[in-house]
Amino acid sequence: MIKGRYQPEFSRTREATLPAFTKHVSQLIADYESVHVVDLLDAKKKEQEISEAFVFQISALGHEKLKHTHWDFHQECAKSRYENISKLFSHLSSSVSEFKWFHRDPTGNVINLQQGVFRLNCLDCLDRTNVIEGSIAKYIIPMQFAQIGIEDPVSEFSGFGRALKIIWADNGDAISKSYTGTGAMKSEFTRTGKRTFLGMVDDAQKAAARAWINTFKDDETQAALDLFLGDREDEIPQEHLTPVERWVNSQVRFREPEYSTFHSAKIYIGTWNVNGKAPPSDIDLDQWISPENPNGKDVDHDAISMYVFGFQEIVPLNSSSIISADETNMKNWATLLETALNERRKNSQVILCGCVQLVGMAVIVFISSKEAHYLTGFQIMKIKTAGMGYTGNKGALLARFQYKATTICCVTGHFTAGQREVKERIKDIENIISKTRFASRQTATISDHDYQFWFGDFNFRIDLSYSEVIARIKSNDLSALLANDQLQKARITGQVFQGFKEGVIDFLPTYKYNVGTDVYDTSEKRRTPAWCDRILWSNKEDCNAVQLSYSRGEELYFSDHRPVKSLFLVDVKEVDLQKKARIEKEMRQASHLVDQDTINNYNTPWQYPACLSESESQSSLPTSPPLEESVAPISSSSSSSISLFSSTTTSDDEESEDFQNLQREVKKAMVHDNAVQSDVHLYLQSLKAVRQYFYRKQEEKEKEETETEKEEDIKLINRVKKTTNLVAVIVNSLLALLSDYQSSCGAQSLVEALTAHKVSLYQQAKEVVADITDKEKYLLLSHTLSAIEFDVEQHVPTLC
Repeated sequence: MIKGRYQPEFSRTREATLPAFTKHVSQLIADYESVHVVDLLDAKKKEQEISEAFVFQISALGHEKLKHTHWDFHQECAKSRYENISKLFSHLSSSVSEFKWFHRDPTGNVINLQQGVFRLNCLDCLDRTNVIEGSIAKYIIPMQFAQIGIEDPVSEFSGFGRALKIIWADNGDAISKSYTGTGAMKSEFTRTGKRTFLGMVDDAQKAAARAWINTFKDDETQAALDLFLGDREDEIPQEHLTPVERWVNSQVRFREPEYSTFHSAKIYIGTWNVNGKAPPSDIDLDQWISPENPNGKDVDHDAISMYVFGFQEIVPLNSSSIISADETNMKNWATLLETALNERRKNSQVILCGCVQLVGMAVIVFISSKEAHYLTGFQIMKIKTAGMGYTGNKGALLARFQYKATTICCVTGHFTAGQREVKERIKDIENIISKTRFASRQTATISDHDYQFWFGDFNFRIDLSYSEVIARIKSNDLSALLANDQLQKARITGQVFQGFKEGVIDFLPTYKYNVGTDVYDTSEKRRTPAWCDRILWSNKEDCNAVQLSYSRGEELYFSDHRPVKSLFLVDVKEVDLQKKARIEKEMRQASHLVDQDTINNYNTPWQYPACLSESESQSSLPTSPPLEESVAPISSSSSSSISLFSSTTTSDDEESEDFQNLQREVKKAMVHDNAVQSDVHLYLQSLKAVRQYFYRKQEEKEKEETETEKEEDIKLINRVKKTTNLVAVIVNSLLALLSDYQSSCGAQSLVEALTAHKVSLYQQAKEVVADITDKEKYLLLSHTLSAIEFDVEQHVPTLC
């Protein structure tokens, strides 16, 4: 829904929402095993649309572990009949019996495991939700206490029961205040179990306060919540970051090629002023929806990822439509377009992402069903420019979204009409740009997006007489007409669309025709033909867009405009979030070693210092034992001598005993039960233990003051050898375990990562031993140990 509105307005369709809903429910079921959804929305039009959309998602998903109950709270509890809440439990009792609760006795034996949760929702998930959650708690707690021999702990007369109600009510008030600025409605019932006249007066006061806050303060509250919750697109401004945070963020951006990849995608853009008419059911849309002309039917529609259609005058522009426009025509166009597109696609279908209308303007977006899950952050803005910005018969509809990691903003506009109103049209564009503010700091404005597409009936005319334009059209002298095109001239003089591009116009003017014919206006007004309908685009310097075609649709006579269409090939970025997180972690660790001047100079890429050659480093340090490159898996009976380095000794008996205990712990973890996920989890625990030993011993070394520097170096060399030996053994044993599971468990990516880490581990450990005093080399080795642990930890949930 669009933020800040009481009246629900969907910016995305049910089909386009399904991938996100599927991901959400899958995560809930993975975490809790079963989910029972309790929907408390009204059965009235305002909330019913949300409830129906919710039911659609649940039905489409069809998961056996997902149940749904719709219970109209306001209807059931009308006139303060809160005793009716007890009726809800006839729908929930079976789930309560199935889900149970976690119970462990004093001896440590697990009696019950909780096997499900209730997921409650209403419009804002505050007041109604809190009342029902409290009621469910009071329903279940007596069962829990009965299992341990305590009867009726939540009675009206027990201290526990009173405390439970107060705590629950206080919690609901705290959550409500943070979101709405007032305590929770109906909290009196939660607090006392009764509904009184004073409680209703209190709710009325809260409702009045909320109305004022929502009208004048809601945007600030939402911005604060977005910041607090860490909106992924809404990063904290640089000026609010610490110097170290600025440096880390900059270094992560410098290393973007390491975690980002690019591929090409085709996007279709189309626009049409349909003269306020409903679409004929038998209309042949191929001349518009197929981007290449005249061989439109030969277009490979399966290669097109996304279609964006802009409409103008989708309804007649009269006073009634300006006040409240009928959306029937828009919905009919969406249905016709979806059917026509899918008839031309063989390998994948398109789904409707969103269709939104502002008076006569509409934007309709489709995406390939195979790529719908890549579409996120879909937002709509409506900008009115007519009537001093109060009426929407002129203005723009904006749809912005993120496709993978690439941001796109589509603007369909309908600007001031008239032969001489050039300045007014330019003013319309300026108003649209200045008024647009999306709910994302990184992409708040149109120009913040990677790609911007403007299309629609811009109404720019040709500065020639009607007769001269007709004569030039008949002689096919389009260059003379384009030289007098108002939009071309305004762009050349820098008045509008600076930095934008438009393809070569080699098609006839699209306006104005006698309806039903291929003849330009012969009415008494004899409006001069013009290219009113246009498509322009712009992209950031590090993005690339190629216009593959730019043409108009022919043989579509039911409007006085001809549609215009274009096909673009754009570069789309995809980000590996795991790799990015690993690099960010690495840069945070590196920030502890660089000096303040480096931190302050955060706009300069930082690189690890080049390691000294082996001959240079060994001349000034104690000779180390030889290295062995061959390593092998460890088992419960393996010898610790099979390792990265040859066996090492130390005179520190206490340290030797400490390390031997660690070795025994690791070996104990490697008794496999042929369940790859649990085995890898045990390896992960071993890696954590070894890395903790590695860091702990380094800290102890730094505190020692009695030994000579040479003795300390020899001791640290032995510690580094022993810990890296053990990590190498664990990695090889992991690789041996995973080799039998790569095809069935999705372990291939972990195998590839560990294989690469093995090489780094050997090289970096060798360099540290060769020059134990080089802190940068030591840091590199510690990063590799952390990276191994990080990769194993990230893959444990995905292994079967």
